Order: sequence, then C-alpha cells, then structure tokens
Amino acid sequence: MGKRSKRKDAADAVKIENNAGIVEDAEAIDTASTASTASTVEVVEMADVASVALSEVKDRREKKSADSEQPEKEENEKKGKKKAKKKSIQRVLINVAVLPVVILGVILTISNLRTLRNNLETQVTETLDIAATSLYNTYSLIEPGDYWMNGDRLYKGGISLNDRYEIVDALKQSYHLDLMLFYKDTGMLTTIKDENGVRQTGYKADDETVHWVLESNRKFFTKNLTIGNQSFYGYFVPMINRNGDVVGMAFAGRDTEEVQQAWLAAMLKSVIISVLAMLITLLFCITLNRQITTSLTSIQKYLGGLAGGNFDMKMPLNVRRRSDEIGDMGRYAIEVCKELEKKITTDPLTGLLNRRACNLRLQKLLDLCNRDKAARATVTIGDIDHFKRVNDTYGHECGDVVLKKVSQILKEEMKDGIVARWGGEEFLVVLPVNADDMIPRLDETLKKIRNSIFEYEDFEPFNVTMTFGVNGSVRNKTMDDVIKEADRCLYDGKETGRNRIVTVDGNIYLPDGSVTTIENERAKLE
Repeated sequence: MGKRSKRKDAADAVKIENNAGIVEDAEAIDTASTASTASTVEVVEMADVASVALSEVKDRREKKSADSEQPEKEENEKKGKKKAKKKSIQRVLINVAVLPVVILGVILTISNLRTLRNNLETQVTETLDIAATSLYNTYSLIEPGDYWMNGDRLYKGGISLNDRYEIVDALKQSYHLDLMLFYKDTGMLTTIKDENGVRQTGYKADDETVHWVLESNRKFFTKNLTIGNQSFYGYFVPMINRNGDVVGMAFAGRDTEEVQQAWLAAMLKSVIISVLAMLITLLFCITLNRQITTSLTSIQKYLGGLAGGNFDMKMPLNVRRRSDEIGDMGRYAIEVCKELEKKITTDPLTGLLNRRACNLRLQKLLDLCNRDKAARATVTIGDIDHFKRVNDTYGHECGDVVLKKVSQILKEEMKDGIVARWGGEEFLVVLPVNADDMIPRLDETLKKIRNSIFEYEDFEPFNVTMTFGVNGSVRNKTMDDVIKEADRCLYDGKETGRNRIVTVDGNIYLPDGSVTTIENERAKLE
C-alpha cells in the first residue's frame, strides 16, 4: 500500500509541474494502475512500472525546459478562467434566487390585475343593476297599472310619462350615472344628451339586448354600448306588466372612458405595489383581510337588522359557505335569529303568532290596502265560548289542550293568512280577501271546531264552540280602529247567544246556515 501511495504522489507531481504532457502522464500512470489490479502478488512489479513512467515524464520535462515561460502564461490563463467560472456561478445562484421571485411576482401581478378588473367590472355591474332597478321601481310606484303606448306617448296606468324627466334627472344626480326608460326596444325617457343638449330619445336597442331582456326576461350587462357619440358600460333590467309580459327595459350606463380611467388608476397602483419587497405578503394580507372584513361586515349587518326586529334578512352565501370560525359565527347568528324570532313572535303554548308579531304583520297588510286599491284584507277576532267553564270544570291543563287543538284547526284552515293568539282564549285571524269570501271559510272552520271531541283524563268527552267578529272594512282606518270594530262584532255575538259569526254590517251567521241580524237577535232576548 505504501508503494501505491508513492505512485499516486508521482502522478500528482506530474500534473502540477508539466502542463503540456499531463494527459500522456495520466495515461501512463493509469496503465500502471490497471496492471496493479490484476493481482496483489504483483505489487512490486507495479511499482517498477510506475517508476519507468515517472522517468519518462522527467525526460520530456527536461526537453522542454527552454520553454519555461510558457507554463507561467498557461497558469495565469487558467486562473483567469477560474475567476470567470466563479462569476458565472454567482450569476446562476442569483438567477436561481431572483428569477422565481420575479416570475412569481409577475404571475401574481398579472393575476392581481385581472382580479382588479373583475372586481371593478363587478362593482360597475352591481351599481348599474341597482340604478336600473331603482329607475324601474320608481316609475312603477308613480301610478298603479301597466305600461302602455298610445301613439308616441308612454303611459303608466293613467299617467303619461312623456317629458316627465324629473325622476331620471334626480336619479342621475344620486347615482352619477346615465339612465334611460325603454318601451319595447325604443328609448322614451333618458338623461343622455348630444353635444347640443338634446336628449337621445328614440334610441333603438340592438338585437342582442332585445333577445336577452325582452325575449328572455333576463337582466343584461354589456361593455360595448354606443348611444349617439358616447360609449357606455350598460345594464338593462326588464320591465314587466301585471300579466307577466315584458314591455320594456330600464337602463343604467356609465361612460366607458370613466371606467377605463378607474381601471388604469387601479392598475398603476397594483404595479407600484408589485415592485415592493413585501408584495406577496401584502397581497395575501389584503386579500385575506378583504374576505374576512366582508364576512364580518355581513354578519354585522345581519345582527344589526336582527337587533332592529328585522327577521327577514338573509345571511350572505359567502359567509355560510365558510368552513372557519367566521363561518361558524354566521351559522350561530342564523340559529340565534331563528330562536329569537320564535321566542319573540310565537306564543309558546299554541305555536301561533303572538300579539306583537301579529300587529307588525297586520300593519303591513293594512298599509298595502291603503296604497293598492286591488289589495284586500278582512280582520276577524274569535273567542272560545264559555272557556272559563272549561277551566273551572276540567282544570287549566285541560284548557291548554283545548287552546292547542283550536289553534291547530285555525292554523290549518287559515294557512294563507295571519293567525295569532290575541290573548287568553281570543284569536285574531286576517286573510287577504274581502268579507264575503271570509264568511264561508270561517263557517267551515267553526264547524270543525264544534265537531271536535275533547277528551281529558277520566272526564266525559266534551265539545266547544266559538264566536267570531268579522270586519272587512279596513281601508283608510288605523289598525286600532279596525280591531275595535271586529271586537265590537265579537261582543255582539256573545251578547246575542254565542256560537256564531257577526259582521260589521250587522249580519249574524248561525250554525244552521241561516242569516239574521243583530236587531232581530236582540229583540228575541227582550
């Protein structure tokens, strides 16, 4: 092994001292090395071969001693190449470290620009949708009735809308958008003016708009709408008559140049942010913060509405779909709303609406009747006859059984209206019909109550009856007055014999199907 070490030292010496013959020397040494692997017994012989090779290398070096300056030049060149290689590796390392960051930054920047554009377009679309819907709703509230044309004049109900620009002008000031009201495919009222200040009425919608809005009854958004010399991002909302026909469109538009300027401003801001060292973290934080803030704001609005007594609010879908703690908060808020609404609006014994909830819903219906001549409402107050006798005879628990059963019948028979426990054994029922339609339904309900058999513990089965006071005259009256009149009818029914239906016009509907009057019944009592 010592001889092989000497052989290796000799080969190394040759590599250092002789640049010109390094390949040949290595081949000679490799020949000796190959011979050494044949057998361990030939170690001495391999050492001799190495010595011969070393002698040959020395002879060649002596022959080239005259060229002593050449090796120095070659060594200097090698050192220069080594330095060059070191610089190249540094560049590679820098590229490996920087390029992924740059590429990722570019990808994130492009992605962010697209997101910004989509968000901007979404914001523009939502704003235009709100404005167009507001335009449609505002004109719909001017006058009951349908939109129709007479010659070149547009009517809503019995009112002509031509030249009534105060609404579109006011909405333009509010939304800072241009608006147009169409009948069919023709613009009738608009805020869009040409360079001479003339309103651009008479504009014809293109085929695509007509297809989606008038023919398909769908909202339609476009980024390429030209009216006169102006280009718009536009949004169309179908206008529907009471028979379900689409008769026109409400349009809201924003100048394309304004949208592009907003987009360029957003793009410039994004690019500037992209060159910052903390871009990835910043963008991630902004995006995450935006999502969290949006979800928390939605929950806040939901709870705010709940605090104000608005149980009709819906938790946004983006909150309900979250699988984190914020999503849990949203779902918990929904459950709290359900339980709170149940406790606040529901009578715990019967499951019917309580008096407070009934007042709110009844007031909305009465307001609708005062606004819309086509709306109808009839208010009824019913009372279980001799209910105190039930409690005194069978006990209060049995009385609760009677209340639950009666409540169940009322709820089933009057499912399209308002059914509430008004207090004690009194119930209030409201249906969106006139009194003539209410009487037969009440009569059928009263029959079911009379025919119901109540069994409790070991007592004999028994029946109960009810008396109803009906008030179908509700228009232009306060809720208190409407209820007082129905309550007076109930009192008249109790006074004249119970188990009947009494109306504000003095009629009494008896169980046998006959109809009499309060005066006749009072005369019988005298």
